[in-house]
Amino acid sequence: MAHKNRQKLVTGQSLVEVVVSIGIAVILAISLITTSLITQKSSRSARNNSQATKLVQQTLEQLRVFRDRNGFKVSTFPDALTPPSVCFTFTTPDLNNPSTWSLTSGCSTPQTVTLGTTIFTRKVEMINEPLVANAAKRLITVTVSWDEAGQTRSVKSQTFLGLWQDFP
Repeated sequence: MAHKNRQKLVTGQSLVEVVVSIGIAVILAISLITTSLITQKSSRSARNNSQATKLVQQTLEQLRVFRDRNGFKVSTFPDALTPPSVCFTFTTPDLNNPSTWSLTSGCSTPQTVTLGTTIFTRKVEMINEPLVANAAKRLITVTVSWDEAGQTRSVKSQTFLGLWQDFP
């Protein structure tokens, strides 16, 4: 009879164990989704930064080609005598034909370049170096900016541009 009073072993999970397991699963799911969103944002930011850097370098190279094809005279590269710098519009209607490119004073309308879904704004500034008319070189600053997550991001690069044979 001693065997009849013994309690049967209860198998399965209790309600507390089920609630704890579901809680852990929910926390893991939220963590994975958050990590995924952060990774996507970082990836987008890195891609935009890389594209902006390429645009800056491309613009500097285009200005070098423009100088090589058209010379470094005031009619081609206008004097930039007003500190800190003068803004220029560098238009390249046909990227494969430098004879269609032009450089004019003023930046009344920002130049935009759309890559994918991101709109980049390009600004070209220069100043004579030294600060005299018909200077032998110009300090060129190219800035590319874009909006990302409610903030304006930018990439900027500077170089001196002149007649290469005039540099020591």
